[in-house]
Amino acid sequence: MGFGGDGATTTTYRSGGSWATLGSTPFTQGVDYLVEIYANNTTGTLNYTKSGAKTVAANKVDIWIDGVLVGDDLTKGALASDVNIDSYMFYGISSVGNVANLFLDDFSYTNAITSSALTPPTLTADATDITVDNNIDITFTDDATWRAAVTAVKIGRTALTVTTDYVLSSGNLQLKPSGLNALLTASGTKSVTIEATGYNNATVSQPIIPCTHFKFNSHHGKRALVLGQTRTVTATAKISITIWFQVIHLNMMLLSPIVMFLRVRVILLMEQPELLQWPMRL
Repeated sequence: MGFGGDGATTTTYRSGGSWATLGSTPFTQGVDYLVEIYANNTTGTLNYTKSGAKTVAANKVDIWIDGVLVGDDLTKGALASDVNIDSYMFYGISSVGNVANLFLDDFSYTNAITSSALTPPTLTADATDITVDNNIDITFTDDATWRAAVTAVKIGRTALTVTTDYVLSSGNLQLKPSGLNALLTASGTKSVTIEATGYNNATVSQPIIPCTHFKFNSHHGKRALVLGQTRTVTATAKISITIWFQVIHLNMMLLSPIVMFLRVRVILLMEQPELLQWPMRL
């Protein structure tokens, strides 16, 4: 930092083996400043939180003055790459008669850049028409910055496919069983997680209940059975279900009508739409 006789200052930083100017004029004489330096001498990018999610690239330096980023990914000095930063020094030169004064205090030092993750929006589970037949709408107070940072939507540990399994929009995460992902077509309580860079995970428990509708396509299953003839019953199943067919009236050839009971048990184990047909013959 250079001080002029008229109160002006110039600020430089060590870039490789030379000095480079830092910003325009970040300092003024006679004013207190808070200076923060995030120095990364490792081989990879590091994340940290300062006025939102930030990163400092490998072998670069970020400099903040009073909460303002005045130096972003600046080239470091001559220290070898990927070695510990084990010391730092302040010194003054070229002040005739040592008339220039610089006061430094309240030091805080750490040997790691910690990533203090931001808080994501709170997710609210859907409670309306939450069957495997319908889309599931999980809501939240919209945060466009958080949405832009989202990297994955998961059920349990399994990532879902965007567009096919879900759509993330303003204030809404829509899960889509129609994409036929078994995690969404099977009923149960699902642990839904949204992951976003620089944020803690957003999670919610979302129930999905079985479809309650089972439709017979052949006159809703009511069709006369005649001795010696075969009838085919067609149904559409969307969940695991056990069905009993009960035949009440049989027409016996050349005999008086009598009442008999015939029960046929059919177990459907599909968890996605299937068109089923099976013959019944007396």
